[in-house]
Amino acid sequence: MIQITRETMADEGVAVKRFLQQNGYQDISVTHGKGTAWGSLRVRITVPRPPNCACVEFYCQPCRNTMNNLVAHLTPKIERITGRSGDAGRLYVDVRVKEGG
Repeated sequence: MIQITRETMADEGVAVKRFLQQNGYQDISVTHGKGTAWGSLRVRITVPRPPNCACVEFYCQPCRNTMNNLVAHLTPKIERITGRSGDAGRLYVDVRVKEGG
């Protein structure tokens, strides 16, 4: 695990954002924690709903599958970019589908 300092946090965020943009993700947010959680990294990505979406009130199975598959696919890649790993690395990857149809 790399040593995370306030000086390296900006570079880390830029690297992750650049990677995601180069891979076609446009609606993204890369932020660091505040206060006692200042070392954590949160990556939020919003993607279009899958064509077979059937959401009414809660996320349908196709939407949940899309979100879970992207988290599983992107987390190891972001870990390699940042040098973070596991819970001690405090990396949170959050994928959501766009609201509405």
